[in-house]
Amino acid sequence: MNTYELGVGGLSNPSKMKQRTDGLKCKCINLPPQECGVGSKLSLIEGSVCEHCYGKKGFYAMPITQNAMQRRLIALRTNPYWTRDMAYAIGKCDLFRWHDNGDVQNLSHLIKIVAIAYLRPDVKFWLPTREYGVVTAYYKAGGTIPDNLVIRMSAPMVDKHLPMRAGHSSMVTTTSSVPYGTFICGANTRDDICGDCKACWSKSVLRVAYPIH
Repeated sequence: MNTYELGVGGLSNPSKMKQRTDGLKCKCINLPPQECGVGSKLSLIEGSVCEHCYGKKGFYAMPITQNAMQRRLIALRTNPYWTRDMAYAIGKCDLFRWHDNGDVQNLSHLIKIVAIAYLRPDVKFWLPTREYGVVTAYYKAGGTIPDNLVIRMSAPMVDKHLPMRAGHSSMVTTTSSVPYGTFICGANTRDDICGDCKACWSKSVLRVAYPIH
């Protein structure tokens, strides 16, 4: 890792964002799922999207992965130059996903994420989150969202969706019965690979449904 990557604890490299044929470069960062605010509570609720959190099993459960996520969290909490370092650590990149594991920690964290989007107008950012309260607080404080950042509010329960007034959102589904106009993710037909799809990063796609896996 270079100096800037060390400053943010390193970036993650999820396999589902590889194998693009359109030439676009994708990067990501994740945090420990145990540190999710809303997610930790949802994990105890039957039928919630966090009940069987994939971030606590498989490759994510391996010590090397858990240690890397903890390192990123510590960097976020202790590095006063985290925003600057992240903007540089992203490097040459077209698409960036915030948190394939974990979530926004607090209002300060969200402000930093937005600042990075402003610092890197050449990158499209996607932030899925269940921290509705943090996002609401940001808007109430007069915060704005740049055109290159899509914040998708994730529905808390399987087979449930958020109302249209929620803005950009996502849901998890066990069937193909989703609200009209919802984009259904096809990664499950490609060995859980995004392929060349950019729907999650697109502001023209209001709601995305992910088949449960």
